[in-house]
Parts: sequence; C-alpha cells; structure tokens
Amino acid sequence: MKIAGILLIILLGWLVGRELKCRIKARHILLCEIDMLCDRMIALMRFERLPLDRIIHRMKGKSAGFIRMCADKIESGSDFHAAWEYSTNHSPDLRCLKPEEREDLRGLGQSLGRSDLEGEISLIEGYRSRLAPLREAAAEEIKTKGRALQSCCLLAGIFLAIVMI
Repeated sequence: MKIAGILLIILLGWLVGRELKCRIKARHILLCEIDMLCDRMIALMRFERLPLDRIIHRMKGKSAGFIRMCADKIESGSDFHAAWEYSTNHSPDLRCLKPEEREDLRGLGQSLGRSDLEGEISLIEGYRSRLAPLREAAAEEIKTKGRALQSCCLLAGIFLAIVMI
C-alpha cells in the first residue's frame, strides 16, 4: 500500500509538470492562431473587400474562441470595436497570453476600421511583424521552461516519495 502511495505521488508530480508544460504550449498555439487569423483577415479585406463585422462573422467557425465570442457580440447588436474589446477582455482562450500581448491584441481591434483598405492591411501586417518574435520566443519557451518545469515537478514528487519512506 505504501509503495502504491509513493508511486502515486511521483505520478502526480509528473502530471503537474506536464500540465504546466501544456499551458506554456497553449500560448504558442494561440499566438500561431492569431497570426493565421491576421492572414485570413488580410485576404478577406484584399480580395473580397468585406467590412470588419462580416470578416469576423466569416471566420467564426474556423478561429480562436475569442473570435467566436466577438462574432456573437456583433450578432447580438454590438459594433465591431465594442465586441472586440469585450472578447479580448472576457475570452478564456486569451488567459494564457501575457498582459502586454493581450493589450496589443486589444489595441489592434481598436485601431481597425479607422483607415482605408491599404491602411488596414498595413496595420495588420505591422501587428503580424510584432507577433513573429513573440511566437518564436514562445516556441523556445516550450523547450526550455517546459522541460525544466516538468523535471522540477517530477523531482518534487520523487522528493516527497523519499520523505514518505
């Protein structure tokens, strides 16, 4: 019975480390999704010349949760900027972003719709260029911090198991 308890503690340490690593990975995945979202927005603006609310509605089924939330707010009668603000503040998907990343995303939405087509496209492309180093840093963070957290939690589980012996 004692051996089963010790193995369970070691397993729990490993699982906690794995969960922490998955949270770091979720940030990278979200940053990649936001980059693809920007790419699709540019394509829809450039080739179909759709307004922002139609673009958001079009991407509702294929994008991150905050876009679905934004589209739902627009459908319920909010304007684009209020819907974007609400979704970036309340979407659980964006919790893994750092505060400055979330603020930058919020600023993108507030800046959209205030210029001509080429100005909008250059604004989104500028955001994507600021997003690229963040994505690369997040990928590197997965390798370094992810392994370190997983190892530390596993070692903590082993330490607790040794203390229990």
